[in-house]
Amino acid sequence: SRYLKAMLSNRPLPKLKPIKNRGVLVDLGGKDAAGLTFGVPISGKSAYLAKRLVCRMHTRIFNPSYFTTKS
Repeated sequence: SRYLKAMLSNRPLPKLKPIKNRGVLVDLGGKDAAGLTFGVPISGKSAYLAKRLVCRMHTRIFNPSYFTTKS
């Protein structure tokens, strides 16, 4: 929001923090995937399992109600 406010009021823009990319995982369909994690290329079932783990972790963080059961 600080960046947007500065831009709209024609003030100097604040510095943005660099994004730390830890890797990329791509689902290729079925139980195959490929990716680059922490600079190490992975593919096949191990990449698929890593992608499932990351997706599940993000779901828990950003949508915790997804895992609660409704009675």
